[in-house]
Amino acid sequence: MSQITEIIDDATNPSTKPVFGPLVVSVIDKNGKLIYEHCSGFHIPTNPSKPVTTCSLFPIMSQTKIVTAVATMILVERGTLNLDESVSKYLPEFENLTVINADGTSHTPSKSSPTLRQLLTHSAGLCYYFLHPGLVKWKKENGGMMGLDGTIKPFEAPLIYQPGEGWMYGTGLEWISQVIQVVTCQSFGTFCKENIFTPLQMNDASFHPKKEISDWEERRVPFVNFSEEGLTEGNLPCSFDVAHEMGGYGLVCSPDDFTIFLATLIRGGVGPNDVRILKEQTIEEMFRPQLDDPTFVQSKAESQFGKHMMPRMSQGETFKVNHGISGIIFTEDLKGRRRAGTMHWGGAPNTTWWVDRKSGIACHIMAQMGPQGTPLVSELYESIERAIYSEFIKQ
Repeated sequence: MSQITEIIDDATNPSTKPVFGPLVVSVIDKNGKLIYEHCSGFHIPTNPSKPVTTCSLFPIMSQTKIVTAVATMILVERGTLNLDESVSKYLPEFENLTVINADGTSHTPSKSSPTLRQLLTHSAGLCYYFLHPGLVKWKKENGGMMGLDGTIKPFEAPLIYQPGEGWMYGTGLEWISQVIQVVTCQSFGTFCKENIFTPLQMNDASFHPKKEISDWEERRVPFVNFSEEGLTEGNLPCSFDVAHEMGGYGLVCSPDDFTIFLATLIRGGVGPNDVRILKEQTIEEMFRPQLDDPTFVQSKAESQFGKHMMPRMSQGETFKVNHGISGIIFTEDLKGRRRAGTMHWGGAPNTTWWVDRKSGIACHIMAQMGPQGTPLVSELYESIERAIYSEFIKQ
């Protein structure tokens, strides 16, 4: 048995402590060929009659962002969008912005309106309100909406730094999907379906699975909370399948779908079915470090917050990162693991993905469990990654 398989099956075995929710791990080579895949666990952990499969359906939350980035770059190739244009050209919400201080007590005028590139690289000054005490205070005092309810209203807030002068994980991709709707005169989901999902045959990718997937209830993977004590029923941190199609967190898809998507990235914009959706030079731009000064993203990656978004580092390991369009870029090799130039991101239900073009490896791990990014999850995912590189890559 493969060491990768042993690690995965041990993690989801109900007799082990802790026991994790169901996992699907897929590995793709540089030619877009699936070279490893394993499913382990059950849709409802207490019901062994429903094993998870590559056709199971997962809300992927922030893994949606890389799909939104590809949609944006399709429009850049067509000349419809320019990455260095001001977002205020398309969205009036970006006119006359202010920058709030750390405790929410004062504002200063924004020197400029953020650009599309800054939205895609989280360098625009935008921030999810729950990550910034000043924004939480501002929302309470101004009657702002406090939940992610599937509309753009919760994201209307001041900036937390001047555009281009910092880095913070934020709402840029939610706003990008609004820009796409304005310039295409169609819903964001329709644009993605016509230009990404249908051409690549990602047949289960949807922002509205309840309406568009007839056996959604049968195939969806329930969200669970895990601990040393076992698995309990849980809830996703925000709504999905809502009226507005959010480019930052709204997509549902199967592992099969996301395998196709990553295969397209590692093949330079050509899907496994040989349909090209992006030029190779566009993929190169997406994987190019975009930040002239990576100090801010490096600092966040090394912080407590970074433990929720970065792969685990063993004792003594260090890393250097920048940011691409729209994922973290590693600018140094991790020994026995991903190489410099790898792009990486994930989602709140402990989904994760990376594309390592130097090693010729892309991988995604599908899960539907919380809490996100705990030491237990990070240690498990590090073990899986090391096993993948040991098995498939000569160091």
